[in-house]
Amino acid sequence: MENVIRTGGAGGAAGLVQQGDVLFYAVDGLPGGLKPRSRSRPGLATFAEGEATGHHHSCAAEDVELYEDAAGVLWCRVLAPETVVTHQEHKPVTLRRGDYRINFVREYDPFAERVRVVVD
Repeated sequence: MENVIRTGGAGGAAGLVQQGDVLFYAVDGLPGGLKPRSRSRPGLATFAEGEATGHHHSCAAEDVELYEDAAGVLWCRVLAPETVVTHQEHKPVTLRRGDYRINFVREYDPFAERVRVVVD
């Protein structure tokens, strides 16, 4: 199944939601071959954890199912009508029911001539 990013619409998930360095792209269905992702924090579904601070992008575990594909890309299905993703240094964001591919903001370092993931 090809995953198409949604552009929003009546009752559907918004096409893109961003919280800090985490990007939630609404997609039309999850791809096959996904494996459930284990939970690192009791009661929470954690999308990303800060490497230096211990901060995390999370929501209530019962609201979502988290998956990972063979390439390490994170996917989620929001089961509740909506869920609130929190982080210690960012404003909360709301994800509506639906499927999402999770990506991370990248930046280009012209001196090293490489692209790297932004660290939160």
